[in-house]
Amino acid sequence: MRSFFVFMGCILTGILIVWFLMTFVLLTEEERILRVIEKGRRCVENGSVISLSNILTSDYAHEGGIDRRTALGAMRQLFQDTNNRRIQLVDREVRIDGERASAWVEFTVIADKIGNRPRDPSGLFSGDDVRTIEIELRKEKGRWRVSSSRVPR
Repeated sequence: MRSFFVFMGCILTGILIVWFLMTFVLLTEEERILRVIEKGRRCVENGSVISLSNILTSDYAHEGGIDRRTALGAMRQLFQDTNNRRIQLVDREVRIDGERASAWVEFTVIADKIGNRPRDPSGLFSGDDVRTIEIELRKEKGRWRVSSSRVPR
């Protein structure tokens, strides 16, 4: 009976090791980038500026010359102005070129306003329209981080 429990313990340990390797170690670069995009989605839904800053490079730039600090400040304000943010990723496309990558993400966003503030002056969190954002990523210390973004017109 004891050998049965030892055997089952070894089997469960083996399963856990295989799961860990498949989930965290043996990922393609595309899967790693898609995880960064998913983490960004969760950060916006949860209103976590700190977690969002962790996926941005120190020299992050948004179109129109908006730097990392300004973009995070705008997101903080947006998080304060909206509630119940929900983002649905509609489509994602990733292209990798060595230590750099590009991703095109189509998504829909829904959020509620708070108080007397307008629903969303930027228009990002209003309506059911599918929106697209182009993200440039760069690999830093073995991790993919967002280096720039722009909204195609």
